[in-house]
Amino acid sequence: MSNGDVICVKSKEGKEFHWKLEYVKKVKLLLQMIEDVSYNGEEAIPLFQISTAELELVTKWLALHEEEEPKTEEGRQLLKFDLRLSEEDTALFEELVPRSRLCDLINAADYLEIPDLTDSLIKFVSVNVDGRDSTHLSQWLEVPLAEVAAPQQK
Repeated sequence: MSNGDVICVKSKEGKEFHWKLEYVKKVKLLLQMIEDVSYNGEEAIPLFQISTAELELVTKWLALHEEEEPKTEEGRQLLKFDLRLSEEDTALFEELVPRSRLCDLINAADYLEIPDLTDSLIKFVSVNVDGRDSTHLSQWLEVPLAEVAAPQQK
């Protein structure tokens, strides 16, 4: 695939990340790009939609799951309602404060087509919003509640 089975990707700011082949197997967008352009490993693959901060998070998640094979669609469907996450995933996602960083990671996982990461993020959000009232949900998401003006009496 490339030199030493390492792929170089570049963030929109130009920072390069060297990903092992085990990482790339989980990233459908890269697999498709490599196939489409007959990637030779000599240049970094530019990911103009993904920031350095987002790629750092994706890289951390990929490293945590390096030993795992990507789940098949059938495998993901079987686990769809199992909301358990690894302690490592939970710890990584809990670090994403302000919560806009969580949104950025969700967008990056979607853009890069990393279904296993997307599923983990959905589970994390589901567990954290389930059963919360609007005040607590607003606090967790770090989104201020809109002020509802009381009707004025005439």
